Amino acid sequence: ANLNSQNQFYDELFASLAQLAQTLSARSGSRAGQNLMDETVIAVMSEMGRTPLINGRGGKDHWPITSALVFGAGVRGETLCGGTDDALLSVETTMETGQPGSGAVIYPENLHAGLLELVGGDPSAEYPGIEPLRGFHA
Repeated sequence: ANLNSQNQFYDELFASLAQLAQTLSARSGSRAGQNLMDETVIAVMSEMGRTPLINGRGGKDHWPITSALVFGAGVRGETLCGGTDDALLSVETTMETGQPGSGAVIYPENLHAGLLELVGGDPSAEYPGIEPLRGFHA
């Protein structure tokens, strides 16, 4: 079943991300007193999710809800943005804080706009009228 493979891939992914962060932290950045990790934002995401439920074959089916992992310069650590309801569907979220309960459902465009803004870009050029997700900004 794909569940065992998925768990192995997660372990490999997180070990590789930890190694990347360690490598960037050990290298000097472009500004005095900073390292490359201080100047880098890393976003890990997928175009598709997997249901949190195990199917009859011991695996997980495709799911329209997914997650993303963002860390690095300007990112507030230990922060969860959004959430799901009892049916495991996305709930409305306040884009400014990332707190679920009111606002709008987070779409990829909200995350992308928030990432662009985080690194100094103007999200309105690429995503006009889309509210950036800022809940993970430090």
